Amino acid sequence: MPSHTDDRRSDDIVVHDFERFHALTYSAAVRGARRWTGGNDHDTKDLVQDAYLRMMTDWQRHAGRCLRESRAYLLATVKNKAIDLYRSSVRLNEFTAVYDVCPRGPDVDALVDRLSLHRAVRELLDEQPPVRRLVVILYFVHDYTYAEISRALHIAESTARTHVERTRAALKPHQHRLDEILRGDELS
Repeated sequence: MPSHTDDRRSDDIVVHDFERFHALTYSAAVRGARRWTGGNDHDTKDLVQDAYLRMMTDWQRHAGRCLRESRAYLLATVKNKAIDLYRSSVRLNEFTAVYDVCPRGPDVDALVDRLSLHRAVRELLDEQPPVRRLVVILYFVHDYTYAEISRALHIAESTARTHVERTRAALKPHQHRLDEILRGDELS
């Protein structure tokens, strides 16, 4: 009977006997399983045993095939079982993170209001055409004049003014919320 290290024989051998298949492929299966389990001997043995059990129960389908095909199927089974093992161990890891529950209060409510307004304004600006966004950023953030914007973007001053006015009109519904938030900040 061949030893477990005989898996270097020709891949074109047709294998009819499961015991011979086991003897010819065992060391390759162990090497693959060891690699996929990170060297864990216990998991390696379990994976190889499960893969051979699957091959043995379905041996009628594999008997008579060349060694290369059957070994490829075995190694794919070992690899898939290693992946299943990894996924199940990741899923079963205990969640240890502890988060402090944020207390509710006027400070938290004000922060939530500011952030929700910021998000609404940001979404509104993101919906604007690219040139309008540029004009608005240059005007409101960088304090450019209409003339400076006109020169920087090669557009007419009236176009820059129109972009700013249309953005102001689009932001008008949010002005009331902004005034409330700013009034609340002044009171605290």
